[in-house]
Amino acid sequence: MSFVGLFDSGVGGVSVLQALRQQRPDLDYVYLADLAWAPYGPLPPARIRERALRIGHWLQAGGAGMVVVACNTASAWAASALERALEVPVVGMVEPTREALEAGAPGGALETVVWATSATLRSGAYAGVGTVVATPLLAPLVEAGHLDDGVATAVVGEYLRCLPPGTRRLVLGCTHYSFLVPLIKHLAPHLQVVDSAHQGAACAARQGLPNGGGGSVRHFATGEAAAYQLTLRALGVTAEVKEVALETGAEVTAEVAA
Repeated sequence: MSFVGLFDSGVGGVSVLQALRQQRPDLDYVYLADLAWAPYGPLPPARIRERALRIGHWLQAGGAGMVVVACNTASAWAASALERALEVPVVGMVEPTREALEAGAPGGALETVVWATSATLRSGAYAGVGTVVATPLLAPLVEAGHLDDGVATAVVGEYLRCLPPGTRRLVLGCTHYSFLVPLIKHLAPHLQVVDSAHQGAACAARQGLPNGGGGSVRHFATGEAAAYQLTLRALGVTAEVKEVALETGAEVTAEVAA
């Protein structure tokens, strides 16, 4: 049976995985946390594309019936290349989010701010939909498991205080930020929050997910599997994690297909 393959540089894309499983808990999923190359933000665009293509081919060769680029930075710089290179459907985060914004506020009725990583900002992926602001402290915050404690409240609160006057809609242009939605809504209940993770998952569901499966979820990591497992636990996810090294090529694909 084919599975849905998802990847991100860390735990951010798990938010997309969770949203997809809410819609289709019967399908099989494989999630790759590319910790060895995390974060993607400082990497040159060509290197991001190179890495995304390697992961995409790895997932496809292992039996993926769809590849979900569960990362806005990788979506911005590599989704088009993946669509051309792979034989299975590819779903990114940026286009579904832009479409939702355009459908949700005709004529730009809402004052919109997009929180994103510096690399996503540089890509111009969200140009024209509102004010794009780099929020480099948020993804590391989530990776460290700070979701609703004093540290998270201080950091998120400061970013909220820096929003332009009149901001009514906040776009979370990084899948890591999805884990901060409850805190954001608590601190700024007046804001309409648009979560790219949920928009990407909804798009994947609309495109037609692979058939069959038994509802399994397998987690892989290209770095310290134990550290990734602890981060998952901080997010309320208990899972076994297998460490892989994509550089070894075809033999690793057998790990996914097993």
